[in-house]
Formats: sequence, structure tokens, C-alpha cells
Amino acid sequence: MAGARRAPPEDCYLIEGDVLFEENALRYLSLVDAPDVAAVASFDPPIQGSIALLSDRGFIAGLRMNQTAEKLSENQLRLFKTMNLFRFAAPTLRSKIVPALDNIISSGGILAYTEELLTHLIERGVLQLAVARCLKWCEIDTEGDLRTAERTFAREAPIGSVMSGRRQNEEGQMLKYLWDPANVITTGGIIFSSVSLFFAVLGRLELAVAAALWAVLSDHLDGVVATRIKNRDPNVAKMGKSLDGFGDILYGAVLLAVIVMQVSHASLIGVPTATALLIAGAIRLSYFANFGKSSDGRFLGVPLSYDIPLMAVAFVARPFFADELFVALTVSIFLVLAGLHVASIRVPSPNTALYVTISIFAIVASTTLALRGLN
Repeated sequence: MAGARRAPPEDCYLIEGDVLFEENALRYLSLVDAPDVAAVASFDPPIQGSIALLSDRGFIAGLRMNQTAEKLSENQLRLFKTMNLFRFAAPTLRSKIVPALDNIISSGGILAYTEELLTHLIERGVLQLAVARCLKWCEIDTEGDLRTAERTFAREAPIGSVMSGRRQNEEGQMLKYLWDPANVITTGGIIFSSVSLFFAVLGRLELAVAAALWAVLSDHLDGVVATRIKNRDPNVAKMGKSLDGFGDILYGAVLLAVIVMQVSHASLIGVPTATALLIAGAIRLSYFANFGKSSDGRFLGVPLSYDIPLMAVAFVARPFFADELFVALTVSIFLVLAGLHVASIRVPSPNTALYVTISIFAIVASTTLALRGLN
């Protein structure tokens, strides 16, 4: 771990030399949508050693050393075995791990375990470690462990042949990636966006916003479902991540731009505002796809998922404003919001309470707007 002080200024993987693991383990780490990730496996007999205690949000709440399966069954805790396989973002290494290492080494703790350092950072709230669950792995400390590893991995095909076969099997099977609960929900959100776009083009804006709210709900739900699917195929997860991004640009930028132009009757201020929303949405999603959240788990700029709920608030309150004032306020608000999407401000990730609040509001507002639009 001390070698991290000499690591290059980029994201790094920490892999202990006595661990063998399935080929997909590194893919699982790379696909988790978090800056810092630890690989974990089921804590089953006769495994012993360091374990991870998971929080309800799926992050590591603490690490405990010298544990056994018997202790696990006695305490009935939600525990997993750490695999000594991690991915750390460059800002985390530079601003958190390296300073902590320097402190430990300067105080004489040169024999401290990696788990001790990580536990110290987690318990202080400095480090948030997400988890990637893996199936096949072995830690080799004894000759018996080596025999176990040989039996476990003896039937593994060479990597080249595995990749070649996978490419052949995947040719012409594009739609098979939709047979996944999370990806089905994402696709459903795109369908809601299409329905919303249909109503927006017709000028039935209350119905358009009502349908768009269900696209937002789908976007929230697919991520929750994806994190709860055990042993999800990494290729399916990768496809889902891309599909989710396209869904975001549809309801968070394209659909919103059409609604803004319809509200403003394609005025001189409405068209530039719609264009700004499209450009800001494309830039924001491109940045997020490449860099993700910041090292402290926050978004850079206001997420696109806030736009449709805000538009719903405007339409619910529309009867209380004169038409000219409603148009001016709506266009002005979303012009400012386009700038906030790409601004250098850090926005906390929504917690469970906020997700529930947004979901309840979306259901109530969509019902209200749908009834108004139908009448």
C-alpha cells in the first residue's frame, strides 16, 4: 500500500500479489458507478480473515479483521469477505490515502495492514467505498490454498479463446441485453419519453409533462434495481449504462427543449434557451460518462433529472399566472438551469428520503396534469 505514494496521478487498482480471481472481477470494479470500489465475495466457511460490513446504501460501513464464519452466524450481520482488490480514483489517492499513509509511516506504523488504514478513513467519514460482488477467487497463504486455487481455476479457458468465443456469440444478438430487469425499466423510460414527445409536438403540454415524469421515475428505479441484481453480467451492465445515458439525454434535454420551444412559441428567447439545454445536456452527460462523480460522491453541476420535476412544478402552478408571465418565468428559469448543468458547483447525490419525495411528487403531479390535460 505504501507504493501508492509513488503512484501516477490517475485512477489506480490495488491488487495484492497472493490473490487469484475470475477474469470478470476487474470489469465488475470498472463498471461500478462510484469513484472508489472494493471487490467483495460471500463470507462462507471455511473462509476467515478481513470482512466488510455493508450499509443499506451498498457502501462499506466498516472493516473487521480476524473474523470467522462462526462469528458471522452468531452476529447475523450482513458481512462479506474482502478480496484485497480495490479501485481508487486519483483525487482519493492524492488527497486522502497518501496523506493518511504518510501519517502512519511517520508515526512508525510500517507494519500496519491495509484494512487498518481503510477502516480509519471510513470511520472518520473521509472515504466512501462502494462494492463490486465477485464469485470466483482464492487467497493463497498456504500450500493447501494453492491446491484449492488449482482446482478452482483448472477448467478456465485461455483468455484469448474466451474473448473470441464471446465476440462470436454476441454477433447479431443486440436485443438480448434488454432481457435484464434494470434495462427493461430503462427501456420503459425511453418509451415514456417518446409518448411525452408525441404530446409535446401536438401542443398538449400538460400531458407531455405528465408522461415525462414517468420517464424520470424509470430513471430513478433502474439504478436501484441494477444495484440489487446479484452476479449481473458485466456486458449487460455496460449496455445498461449506455442505454441509461441515452435515456437521460432524451428526457433531460431533447424533450425539455421541445417543451420550452412550445411554451415560448419558438420565440427569439425560447429557441436559444432550448439550444442551451441541448448543448448543456450533451456536455454534462459526456463529462459524467468519462469522469463520474467527484471523489466525495457529489455531482459536478446540477443533474438533468431535476429538470422535468421543476417543469412539472411550473405547469402545476400555471393557472395562477398570466400567460405572458408564465412564459417569461419558465424560459428564464430554464435558461439559468442550462448554465447550472455545466457550472463548477458540487451537488450532493440524492438520499433515500429525497428519492421518495421526488417519486411521490412525480406521481401526484403527473396525475394532476394528466387530468387537466384530458379535460
